[in-house]
Amino acid sequence: MDKKVMIEKLIWLCSQELRLYKESGTSIERKVILETIDDAIKRADENISDFDGSTLTEEDIGDIEFELESRFSVSIGSQTIIISDPGIDRGWLNSITDPERTEFVRHKDYEDFLHSIGREYDVVNENTKIIDQILDLSGDPLREGSWETRGLVMGNVQSGKTQNYIGLINKAADLGYQAIIILGGHMNELRNQTQFRVDQGFVGQDTRKTNATTIGVGIDRDFTKYGSHQFTKGENDFSRTIANRVAFDLNGISFPAVFVVKKNTSILESLYTWIKEKHMLSPEDGRLLDKPLLFIDDEADYASVNTLSEQQANEDRKVTKTNQLIRDILGLFKRNTYIGYTATPFANIFIDPENDNDMLSHNLYPKDFMVKVPTPLAYHGQDFFFGDHSGVPDHVSPLININVTDHELKLLPIAGQKKDMAEDLMHELSADLKEAIRVFFIATAIRFFRGADKQHHTMIINISHLADVQNKLRALTEPYINEIIGGIKATERQDPVRACKHPEVRDLHETFEKIYPHLDEQWEDLFPQLQFVANKIGLKAINSHPDSQDNLDYETFSETGVVAIVIGGIKLSRGMTLEGLSVTYFARSSKMYDTLMQMCRWFGYRKGYDDLCRVYLTSDTIDWYSHIAEAIDELYEELHLMNRSNKTPSDFGLKVRDHPSSLIVTAKTKMRSATESTHSVSLWGQRQRRFRWDANDEESFKRGFNVTERFITKLKDDESIENNHVPNKDEIKIFKNVKHSDVIKYIEDMNMIEDEIGDIGLISHINEISSLVDKDFQVAFRTLSKPSSDWFLNEMSEEGIEFKQEYEFAGEKIIVPSRTVEKINNIYKAPRTEMGQGGDESWFLSPDEIARIKEEIMNRTGKQPDNKHYLRSIERDFPVLIIYPFNLILMDPYKQPAAQRIKGEYSLKSISNKPMFGYAISFPIDDPELLNIDPTALRAKVNKSKRVYMVGQVYRQLQMFGDIDCEEDEEDAYE
Repeated sequence: MDKKVMIEKLIWLCSQELRLYKESGTSIERKVILETIDDAIKRADENISDFDGSTLTEEDIGDIEFELESRFSVSIGSQTIIISDPGIDRGWLNSITDPERTEFVRHKDYEDFLHSIGREYDVVNENTKIIDQILDLSGDPLREGSWETRGLVMGNVQSGKTQNYIGLINKAADLGYQAIIILGGHMNELRNQTQFRVDQGFVGQDTRKTNATTIGVGIDRDFTKYGSHQFTKGENDFSRTIANRVAFDLNGISFPAVFVVKKNTSILESLYTWIKEKHMLSPEDGRLLDKPLLFIDDEADYASVNTLSEQQANEDRKVTKTNQLIRDILGLFKRNTYIGYTATPFANIFIDPENDNDMLSHNLYPKDFMVKVPTPLAYHGQDFFFGDHSGVPDHVSPLININVTDHELKLLPIAGQKKDMAEDLMHELSADLKEAIRVFFIATAIRFFRGADKQHHTMIINISHLADVQNKLRALTEPYINEIIGGIKATERQDPVRACKHPEVRDLHETFEKIYPHLDEQWEDLFPQLQFVANKIGLKAINSHPDSQDNLDYETFSETGVVAIVIGGIKLSRGMTLEGLSVTYFARSSKMYDTLMQMCRWFGYRKGYDDLCRVYLTSDTIDWYSHIAEAIDELYEELHLMNRSNKTPSDFGLKVRDHPSSLIVTAKTKMRSATESTHSVSLWGQRQRRFRWDANDEESFKRGFNVTERFITKLKDDESIENNHVPNKDEIKIFKNVKHSDVIKYIEDMNMIEDEIGDIGLISHINEISSLVDKDFQVAFRTLSKPSSDWFLNEMSEEGIEFKQEYEFAGEKIIVPSRTVEKINNIYKAPRTEMGQGGDESWFLSPDEIARIKEEIMNRTGKQPDNKHYLRSIERDFPVLIIYPFNLILMDPYKQPAAQRIKGEYSLKSISNKPMFGYAISFPIDDPELLNIDPTALRAKVNKSKRVYMVGQVYRQLQMFGDIDCEEDEEDAYE
């Protein structure tokens, strides 16, 4: 018996045993796993022919142990959050008495399939719990009468949403849903990918083949009892012509009918027409199909309402044609459930409607329920890459390389860029992109050394949505890859040290030493593997250009593995799963939340090689991603609070619309129309910051110093203001009872660079809450108790570069924190939104309250609390201003993390001989109990305090801080 087969059989045997342990509540520790492996080998020797356990090495046993530990030791990092309409009939699922409906054969087959491909036990188990909750909210398919349900499931990019909805359709079919429609993406590749996953996880047959080969859940399935009717197959989307050849219709089916269709108007129109005409339906006359329909929209944040361009819009049309067709299809069924899946709470369905009433009355609005799916701790998403990281100064995820510096962005497209302009800019690969390609060679070789030579390995390069630009980049990239391959092959028979005399191999070695200095693997380990990588590696440009012949086919090479560098744009940005992704080079200038989040293909699970993954980004992009990550976390925290207070999906939708960051999404969608529109936001429960400085206005540095010194001096001298400090932190002063007018004057006098919420918006909100909340500001002034020993200050000292940490200020000596910044578009800033620390808002709370919040958040999320949690404290019924003095050090070019910093590749210098100042303002949440205000009066005031913005002005303001990548839904005109 082949050793690989032996190992797979052993893993399967051990998994079955460990699942029983897990279900009995036994802790799966290493001792239990080793005993299970030993027992499985003995049983296999006795019961499986051709099995010879004596041939297994210690390394084989170690691999089996690692795989089992991975499957049974993964923890869920957060809780499922659900809000629903109180009128929903819940509890029907647990009250079913018919034993045939609760066998759940299809769903159990799917669970077994997930276990067989290595999905972790706790993840599969949690997924089943979530599916039960979604189904209970969706409605009993056997309930009589006419009814409809609208829901939304929110999860992270690449976090397992497909696994969730395929599990959902399996259990839905077990319970009696007879028609299932899945919108599998807006491109053929995405639909085909979804079709194959549905074939594997639901149908059980490979519909790409004519001989009905069983796959996935189909192994050992009795199709005479648990079959399905497929109206789409393999690479064939729905076609009315083909459907009309089918002898039966949906009224005559004995098994569930499943449609996996592209989110395309012509396809949806054909599906609508076929269902309507084939079954002689007339919604106007009440003739509807009496079959329960489950409709899954896998891209609920794509092609949503009110995104029509001027050319597309008709006066009598208020929604996109795509969404109208979805509504029309749903309207053909007497009983129907629509569930949208999205990777961001900033889904267009919340943002686009012109006003609150339009949003809540929208036929696809998830009025009945919203579910936030938790992610396992092993998942690397926006919090891992761009989260606050507890406020560690200058911290960026170690997996991110801020190497794509502005002066090297020869390939970075600009707003409105034409193809010929882009091509003229491209003559050679940047040094950063060459490094990223070398890193991919190295990372793949290390994975080969670790035994993953038969797995998939992918690198993506995403620098433009233009197909011609992508193809030009392919032509530039191929010669460099061939140079590396040539160097590897030329040194094939040499020892690893001597081989480094060859320039290409020397570059690989230097890159290995630079990027992976802390790995257990050595150059001598990976060098022989580079030969195998060189033999397998391929280059592909994935786009819709008519001359493009490249495709990314993981399934055909599932036994041997694909090693590919993939260049693309939108085809890589939405829904496509890139297997074994280890290196990403991303140089896009989009500032739009939905676009940026969908482009995060590097999010996900990287079991066994997460230490090798690297992402190359511009610091400007990191700044925007950090902003997005914070906004999403804030909204999910709001969702949790709404869950506790029994709020409805309508409440959450309104909260999303009011969030300041919704301005950016709105700016994109609205600017496609000819008319200017307005959008209102609320600052209740928000923290707004000013951490950017105009590099061309040195007078503003002096002004900031003088204004802040006068302000702090006034607070110290005013006897009506309580002057104290944070317990055990004498260096952080707290001033209480500061008048709102004094804070407003400080904002006006500082006149700092604004973010999407300008100073007028801040001041307007302060004026409104001053008439509602009988609480003055508390102001914090943060300094240090002793000089810091940051790495960059140490380097500056060694090189004799002058800098200061101690200053005379407001009648006393202060020591200020130091921060490295970069200069982008003549603006000094750090590549993250927060230059304070993650727990600064806790300064205003009692020790007992801080302890309570820490315990609650750790129990709920497994993470330390940050500012958004402290800001929502029951003790925070007052507004806050925190003033931060900084010794700003310009790092040019900006290099983070530490592995990228090589002396001589950057310069350091102090920007000013006086401290520079930034600040953060935060406001209490609009909770009537917290503020001790009548709810009706509070709601009236909250609505009055919303700031109304002209969306076009917001869009133009974004453009001021750098060009926006105006990506449309198509690549050029090729789709």
